[in-house]
Amino acid sequence: MNLFKIERDFKADFIVALVVLAVTYNALLAIVNAHIMTMSFGSVAAFEIGIIAMGFLYLLYRGIEVRDSREMAFLYAFMVVAVYISMMNSTFFIESLRNVLVIVLFVMLGRRLTFKHLRMSVVVVSVLIALILLIEMIQISLYVDIFEPAKYFADTRGIKVREYNTLGIYHAALGFEGRFDYGLYNGPRTSSLYLEQVSLSNFAIVLSIFLLAFWNRLGTNTKLFFILLILTILITSRSRSALGIIALNVMIFFMVRGIPKQLPWIIFPASIIVAIVGYMIYPTTQIEDTFMGRLSHSGHLLLNFRPEDLFGLDIGAIKSFADSGLAYTIGSMTVFGSLLVWLYMSTMLKGISHQQVLLMMLVNVYFFATLTVSGNSVFSIKTAAILWLMVGFSSSLAKK
Repeated sequence: MNLFKIERDFKADFIVALVVLAVTYNALLAIVNAHIMTMSFGSVAAFEIGIIAMGFLYLLYRGIEVRDSREMAFLYAFMVVAVYISMMNSTFFIESLRNVLVIVLFVMLGRRLTFKHLRMSVVVVSVLIALILLIEMIQISLYVDIFEPAKYFADTRGIKVREYNTLGIYHAALGFEGRFDYGLYNGPRTSSLYLEQVSLSNFAIVLSIFLLAFWNRLGTNTKLFFILLILTILITSRSRSALGIIALNVMIFFMVRGIPKQLPWIIFPASIIVAIVGYMIYPTTQIEDTFMGRLSHSGHLLLNFRPEDLFGLDIGAIKSFADSGLAYTIGSMTVFGSLLVWLYMSTMLKGISHQQVLLMMLVNVYFFATLTVSGNSVFSIKTAAILWLMVGFSSSLAKK
């Protein structure tokens, strides 16, 4: 029995390590790029594919179980969509399939964890992010010496280093000092291990989801640490969307007992309606860096969708949807794939407990609200790994 317990812990530790790697691999590659050898976009893509492959090999080794049937059905159905898109465009298109693979992988991995190991995953990642964030805030020159973010994104994404970027950080961190001022921090927008600001802001939202969904399972010190980290990220990253979504999360936390478990079904279509109404109220064809500007941009793109965009007949057009997550999702997945995502997101948890209803609401709000006013960052493995890990763990509670 003791040997079996050691083996079981070792398997769970592997999942924790894989999640930490999924969150930190960009920073690790940046260190290599800065001090050892030049990386390329292919290097980054290969590393991420390797993480996903290791995860699925682990699942195959452990064995796919009956409780994984929902995820496997979702994956198989989406494979059909991916083949359809590839055939219609005479090209090998797997971008949207990759997004679904990340969801399915970490849901199934989370289902194989105890809460102890789920909490360990989140705590380890949070501590690493907090430590690097502290260095970035106090000694940004040391932060740049370690990671050289501007060089990394130039080498791996082709984003040229701007002339005004004398610090060497990711260019989007500069020029926003007056956008959002709490009077507590006046340095460049922070990125921590993510090296860019959007993912760090998304992590703050994901961490708030974990904190609220598992509030009764966490100790006082852990809660205080998470709250302090979330507040620090909000103050230093100056993210308006993160602030709004986290505030909405807190409202849902206090109201969820009166919310019907069927409510997640309306969040995706409601986000489309809100975007379209936003465009009707504030019509603009320019991408403005304001809430209404981004909302209007999404609505404008959706209202001008062609049949080719809905049915995946011109997949090259998704490049023009990059600043609207909703348009990107529908354009890259087709209307068929989008319906599959909607179906899965609305039924991923059975909702037999208060905690499951709360988590499903929080995940749906974060996912679709971010897509409505931002790009496709919710699909990034750097933040999606933890999000879907907690969904997988929560789904396993239905069996207990």
